[in-house]
Amino acid sequence: MNRTKTLALWTEGREAWNAWAKERLNERQALEAAGRWDAEEGRVSDRRLVGRNDETRAWLNAARADFRGHSFDKDANFFGFTFPGVADFGPTDDDGRPQLTVFVKAADFREVRFSGEAWFDNAQFSDEARFDNAQFSGVATFGKAQFSGNAHFKDAQFSDIAWFNEARFSDMAWFWKAQFSGGVYFNEAQFSGEASFNGVQFSDDAWFTKAQFLDVAGFQQAIFDGPASFAKTRFIKAAAFTAIRSERGFTLEGARFAELPDFIQAHFAEAPRLDDMSIVALAGPWYRRLFHRDLDAAARYRALKRLAVQGHDHERELSFFAEELRSLRGAHDKLLPRPWNLF
Repeated sequence: MNRTKTLALWTEGREAWNAWAKERLNERQALEAAGRWDAEEGRVSDRRLVGRNDETRAWLNAARADFRGHSFDKDANFFGFTFPGVADFGPTDDDGRPQLTVFVKAADFREVRFSGEAWFDNAQFSDEARFDNAQFSGVATFGKAQFSGNAHFKDAQFSDIAWFNEARFSDMAWFWKAQFSGGVYFNEAQFSGEASFNGVQFSDDAWFTKAQFLDVAGFQQAIFDGPASFAKTRFIKAAAFTAIRSERGFTLEGARFAELPDFIQAHFAEAPRLDDMSIVALAGPWYRRLFHRDLDAAARYRALKRLAVQGHDHERELSFFAEELRSLRGAHDKLLPRPWNLF
């Protein structure tokens, strides 16, 4: 559908929309059963389905929801909607001209089923954006999207590639227990508010290269079944990787931690790469590191030491061991010996 027809159907509400979606999905099933469905993925850069016969091309056009360039001045309610084909909130029209999609008020995509690709590149979410329990069956792209309010992706399921490269999260980004079955890419994304990836399952690539976390970053109990990269990533505040599990390569090459990260009980099947990783807390003045009340600091250094031992990084192993001993002073141990214990 073109944008005019798409908007007209959307204003009729969820019941009318889902009735239309069901008809389109039944049509596709009929084409597949008759052996007349013939489509292939297009360019590697966007992987849009391209029809190879007239019937498939007609279905793709009819099942497409085109919201490109629309400004949602009121709350955008898509709760429980089903998109049978492409859900296009993308940045350009068919001729490549800019078509910026803007959500001025709250955007509600909770429990939405995206049966095809979902394109949100460059979209602007000026208020809260909710994608809780959404199901993305095709490629989902949020490249350079701007989230000015809270962004919720709790329990969302991504069955294919998910792109968040250069996305901007100005407030809280909540991906708690989301599932990424395909590769997920947050390269050069910026998180200005708290970012929670606690309990997330990454079944394929998980790339956060050059991402910036300006507030607390949580990856507690996350599962990385595929390669993960935090190369040159910046963590300005606390970063928690407590009890994560990594089954493939995991790199922290060039990562910068402004505070002591937490890798307590983290499990790595392959030794993580720590080359050129730095922790600003280690470079602080001696008296600040001596007079502290962080009772978990020793355990955190011990966890880092274990990672260094696993990676045969002997220099860092000794450095983390020294910091483990220092962190005990003033927290678990006395700063100075008791004179009467000397006699």
